[in-house]
Amino acid sequence: MTPAAARGPVSGDRPWIMVDDDGRAAPDDCGSRTRTYRRIQDALDAARSGDRISVCPGRYPESLRIGPRATDVYLATEVSFEAVLVPPPTATRPGVDIHDVSRFEIRGFRIRPAGAVGPVTIGSITIPGTRVCSPAPAAVHIRDAHDVTIRGDRIGSDPACGYRVGIEAVDASVDVSVAQVTDFLARGVAAGPGTDIDIDHSDIRFLHRDRPAALPGSVLDPEATGIAIEGADAARIQTVSVFTRVPERPTDLVVLLWAGISISDAHGPVSIRHSVITRAWRAGIRVVRSGGLSILNTLVRRTYGDGIVLDELSGARIVGDDTDRSVTGIRLGPASRDVLVDHLRATRSAVIDCVDASTGAGTAGTANQWRNATGRSSEPDGICLAP
Repeated sequence: MTPAAARGPVSGDRPWIMVDDDGRAAPDDCGSRTRTYRRIQDALDAARSGDRISVCPGRYPESLRIGPRATDVYLATEVSFEAVLVPPPTATRPGVDIHDVSRFEIRGFRIRPAGAVGPVTIGSITIPGTRVCSPAPAAVHIRDAHDVTIRGDRIGSDPACGYRVGIEAVDASVDVSVAQVTDFLARGVAAGPGTDIDIDHSDIRFLHRDRPAALPGSVLDPEATGIAIEGADAARIQTVSVFTRVPERPTDLVVLLWAGISISDAHGPVSIRHSVITRAWRAGIRVVRSGGLSILNTLVRRTYGDGIVLDELSGARIVGDDTDRSVTGIRLGPASRDVLVDHLRATRSAVIDCVDASTGAGTAGTANQWRNATGRSSEPDGICLAP
């Protein structure tokens, strides 16, 4: 077997360090009787810079703590998605905690975080026979780290008592690619202050078909968001799909994403390219107070609010995008300035295709420039031309 990924580490001449849940494996042979590590954490603790760790198929009931010793360490599964990381139920610790490390990669795992379940307590009184959920904070948490890669991993959870955030980064540079995040309660991917993040060829899925099975305490965030960028240094989102399941009943609207992608107070540059956002409650894409924004060749569809909503921006470029079957196709707030909207197509909007609430010397008395934008209706007149 070939590991799920193979790159050139600093010390590529070293043999693979093997991990198998039965404690026996050899490079390229998970059926070997050679003694090896049974736990992933033990292999990480013994690793040196440049080591490569391969994990055989199996179930690993452990959380991972990855610190400075793991600099330039590459952790991959022998067979993609066949090594399942099942952290112990917790309400306080992430399933994978990555901190103070450089050039670390984790690849090909299924990660199944779960919250802690216990009886209801009121003060010093415990009520026997009751069960309440305290969700896990995050599947993967990254802080004070550089050149961290999360590649080809699948994050999901039991709906009874799950986790709040899939991948969370603060003061870090992170590359998330070919990943899948589902079943989160608050954020699929979250990037905070001091973070430079790339999200590429990944799926953020907000499904929650089994909410009736959820335990008390496993509460959906009313502003649950697929990708939330808040105060980050830079963000690049490319070829990403963010979607909510199809509502089966009117009451299912309450379990839609509040926003597909929400970006605020990012220093920039910020870009969204070649992506698809499907079914959100308030906005498909929402960006405020962020610099160097570009949204290119992206489709937003079936949003129950604004397809794209922008405000407190200057110099943003919205080029070659489509909004389809939203209440409002695109909305620019009164504090938007020098935004270029070019070759936008707003189709089948329930109320209005294009709204620009700014005033200035741009198109149709707005502070922004509109070119080749097509749709049925606009406010003010002249922004969206009839197709």
